[in-house]
Amino acid sequence: MSFYTYAHYTSDTKQLLSIGKGRGKRAWQHFSRNKHWKNKVAKHGLSVEILANWQTEQEAFEHEK
Repeated sequence: MSFYTYAHYTSDTKQLLSIGKGRGKRAWQHFSRNKHWKNKVAKHGLSVEILANWQTEQEAFEHEK
């Protein structure tokens, strides 16, 4: 399974920050994120949940929506 969808939550309050799609280590990377995301993570920490695995990028895009 090449692609996955993921959710980012704050570690302390479990507030949803974002939903995304990626492969490899994308869900845990901090670069290529906006300033708001970086500020929230710096203050509250980050919890990552893999939501589903997909064979194709198109399937992952559809699930991300």
